Amino acid sequence: MEKIKLNNNKTFELITCGVDCTPEKIVFFILPGNTTLTEVETAFNPENTKKIYRLSAQDEEELQLYTGYTKLTGIEKRKEAEIDTNITEAGEVTPVLGDLIRIELVKPNETEERIKSLEETVDTLTLEILGM
Repeated sequence: MEKIKLNNNKTFELITCGVDCTPEKIVFFILPGNTTLTEVETAFNPENTKKIYRLSAQDEEELQLYTGYTKLTGIEKRKEAEIDTNITEAGEVTPVLGDLIRIELVKPNETEERIKSLEETVDTLTLEILGM
C-alpha cells in the first residue's frame, strides 16, 4: 500500500484510496499498526506537515507533494472500517475491514498567520523592554 512521509521522514501506511484532498483541506486515512493517537498528534505538528510526500507502494518513490497543510483539525480512530477490497474468483467485491486513523489538516488562512506573527513580535518586544 502507498505511504505518506512527513517533513521529518516519518512514514505512515495509507489504506487504499487513503488521501482526500481539496485546496483548503487534506484528510489522510492511515493504518495505525502500533501507533497511538497521541503519537500521531505529536508527529503531525506544523513543522512536520509543511511538506508531506505520497510514496508509491512498490519502491517508495515520491509520487506527490502536499504543502501548506499545517493546522491539525482532527484525529480519530475508527474500528472495523473498510480499509481495502478483495475480488473473489466469482468476481464479487468484498470489503476488508480493520482499524484506521483519520487525520484532517487544513491550510491556515493568511490572517491567522499574520496575527500569530504579530503576537510573537509583541511578545519578543515586551521581553526586550522588560530586560528579560
